[in-house]
Amino acid sequence: MNRKEYLQNLEKYLKNLSKEDFQDTLDYFNEYFDEKDNDEEAIIELGTPDEAAKEIIANLYDKERIEDK
Repeated sequence: MNRKEYLQNLEKYLKNLSKEDFQDTLDYFNEYFDEKDNDEEAIIELGTPDEAAKEIIANLYDKERIEDK
């Protein structure tokens, strides 16, 4: 899997996020890939797109829950 394939898969898992959260997440992942020597290194560190999406969604849920208090 390369960067393009990874991000395409990630987008599928994140399609229900708000427009702002979706774009912020994609920007973050693109920057992450930019900072690594190669796609493989980034993917190993990030985990699968499914794992990364679950973590992002959980973090956004926690953030919203805290802000609602």
